[in-house]
Parts: sequence; structure tokens; C-alpha cells
Amino acid sequence: MDEKKLDVETSHAGDEHLGTKLDIPEVTWWKEPGLRHLYLMMPILFLGSTINGYDGSLLNGLQTMEQWRSYFGYPTGAELGLFTAIQNVGAVCALPFSSYLADLFGRRVGVEVGIFMVFVGVIVQSVPGVTEGMFIGGRFLVGFGSNLSQGSAPLLIMEVCALQVAAFDVSAAAFRHRKRRLTYWPPRRCIH
Repeated sequence: MDEKKLDVETSHAGDEHLGTKLDIPEVTWWKEPGLRHLYLMMPILFLGSTINGYDGSLLNGLQTMEQWRSYFGYPTGAELGLFTAIQNVGAVCALPFSSYLADLFGRRVGVEVGIFMVFVGVIVQSVPGVTEGMFIGGRFLVGFGSNLSQGSAPLLIMEVCALQVAAFDVSAAAFRHRKRRLTYWPPRRCIH
């Protein structure tokens, strides 16, 4: 690590220690091989926050495609609502398990189990010959797995990143608004 130090002045109202300084070493991640490896792996954890929104936004795009609507028999009303809402039902069902999985087996295992469930859910809902039940079950698994992953990914980021940039890294993991840009183009390219 570099020997550079950042001086941070702290003051506490009512304390006799006004003006004490903390010596915080400056982080130069590009000079440290371990930190370079860590920061190259972090975007995978950052993407954990986009899973839930990406699938929901993509489904909205699929509903505009004539091929998708005709394949599922032009769903309307409660059936279309179930197609859309079942992912959130899966996400809510994961809430009681997410924290226990992360605490008992570790943050990395929580992310891995969640991502594995998302992969299984994606495969189930996208195989040729998918039925309505398979589509609904796959979307439930995507919602369940995404919340398992999202329950562990920010904690893992906070635990492994350098303390000087922890707040920035965890807040960067919450870039959910970018999923809309990711999901806009695939359905549009298929339509035109």
C-alpha cells in the first residue's frame, strides 16, 4: 500500500477532543494486485441489484411482441397479472430465508445460491415448448433467487472492499435504474 495518508478532521459537539485527526491511508487499487482482482470481480456483485428489475422490464417488452402473446394464447386480466406478479411473489417468499442464508453460510454462498436459482428459473421459463405453468414457475424461481442474491451481495461488497471507498462501492451496487437501458433494446430489436 502507499504510505500516503489522508487527514480527516473530526469534531464532536460537546466533546473536549475538538479537532482530532484520523489518519486514513489513501487507497490506490490500481497499484495493488489483490485490490485490482477484487475490483474486477465486483461488477458481478453490482449486477445483483439489477436482476429483479431486469426481468420485470424484459417481461414488459415481451408483452409487446406478437409472437409472445400468440404463444401464450393472448393472456389478459388475471392470467397476465399472474405472469407479471409471480416474480414479486417469489421475491417476497425469499425474505424469511435471505438473512439466515447469508448469516449461517456466508455472504458468498448466499449470492451463489441466489444466482443458481435465477439461472434455473431462466432456463425453466425459456426452454422450447415451455408451458404456462413452467413460465410461471420459472419466474417464481427468478424472483426467489434474486432476493436471496440481493440479500447477500451488498453485505459482501461492504465486507471485502477497502474501507475508504466502502460507501461508494455499496451505493454503486444499487444502480437499479440502469436496468431499464439494458432491457429496452432486446425486445425493440426483435420487433423491428
